[in-house]
Amino acid sequence: MSSSLKKKMLELLERDVEFRYAVAGYLGVLEVLKRLDSLGEGQAKIWENLNKLWENTNKLWEEVKALREDQKKLWEEQGKLRDDIGRLDRHLAALGARWGIMIEGAFREGLKGLLSREFGASVEKWEYIDREGYVYGREAPVEVGIVVSGGKVIVVEISAHVKASDVPIFKRKAELYEKVTGRKVSKLVFVTPFIDDYAKQLCLAYGIEVYTAV
Repeated sequence: MSSSLKKKMLELLERDVEFRYAVAGYLGVLEVLKRLDSLGEGQAKIWENLNKLWENTNKLWEEVKALREDQKKLWEEQGKLRDDIGRLDRHLAALGARWGIMIEGAFREGLKGLLSREFGASVEKWEYIDREGYVYGREAPVEVGIVVSGGKVIVVEISAHVKASDVPIFKRKAELYEKVTGRKVSKLVFVTPFIDDYAKQLCLAYGIEVYTAV
């Protein structure tokens, strides 16, 4: 811009009020436009950041969904494992029960032969239907080993494992035997490889002898 043109514009600004307002308005519009451009750039950055945020949020939800699916699979596998363990426990319990019955039967027969042969004792298995529920609190079959030697009656219970609850049941079996047969029991004996500590205490309190490996 030449110096003469600048001089004329300055004179117009000093002299002409309308021209001065027009120039001021034009400059103001330019400033507004600049600010709008700046604002538009800021909004564009905001939308860009929002888009990135939505993308990250979507990725996060996908990860959460995958985590839930993995957790669901884990719970299913744990449920299957629990079922397998339950079946194994039942199988082992049944196997242990059958094994215990076999051991009890074999030991009972061996003891019967030994007492009969070596000591001349009479060994028998007493069986009775307890209709009054004296032993178990309901009608049930009752059986117990009876050893008669020298006129004395010994009630013997052979078991793979004696628990505390077995002791009063055994005592009631002996009492029922006395009541039904009219024969006085002189001694009660448990023969077992395993007996609980509290069961031992009960046997001591009831005067029941215990022959055990532990």
